Amino acid sequence: MSEQKFYTKYGKHYKTTSFDIPKEKIFITLQGKKVNLYDRIQAANIDVDIYETLEKYNMAPTLANCEEILEKRPLLYADISKIQEFEHPQDAIDYANKQWQMLPLKVRNEFGNDIKRFMQEGEQWAETKAKPFYMKYLAELDALKEQQKPSEVTKDEQK
Repeated sequence: MSEQKFYTKYGKHYKTTSFDIPKEKIFITLQGKKVNLYDRIQAANIDVDIYETLEKYNMAPTLANCEEILEKRPLLYADISKIQEFEHPQDAIDYANKQWQMLPLKVRNEFGNDIKRFMQEGEQWAETKAKPFYMKYLAELDALKEQQKPSEVTKDEQK
C-alpha cells in the first residue's frame, strides 16, 4: 500500500490507497465461497444507479416529463439588459425585505405575511387603505397646528 500526502484546510493528511493490489487478487469469503470483491461490487452497480431506480418505479426522466415539469413552473420574465452586477439587485431585495419587516404586524397580516403578495398588491392597498388614513392624519395634524398657533394681534389691538 502506498501513502500519499494531501492537504486540506484542516491540515496535512495521509491518504492510504490500495491501488498497488490488482483488483483480481482481492477476495472475500461469503457463505464458505471465495468471491472476487471487485466483481461483487460491480454486480450491485445496477441497484445503486439512480436512472435504473427511477425507471424501476416508472419515474425515469423523459422529454415528456421534462416538458411537464417546465409547464408547471411559474414563468418569470424580466428585462435584465441594464443590470450590470448582481450586487445592485440583491441590495434592492435586501432593502425591500427590511422595509417589509418594519411594517406593522397588522399590515403584514393583511397580506398573509407574504412579501411577494405585498409587492404585487401594495400599491393598490396604499391607494385604498393607507392614503385615506394618511390624509385624515394630515388633516388632524393641520387642525392641531391651527389650534396651537398664537393668534395674530393687529397694530390697532396693540394700542
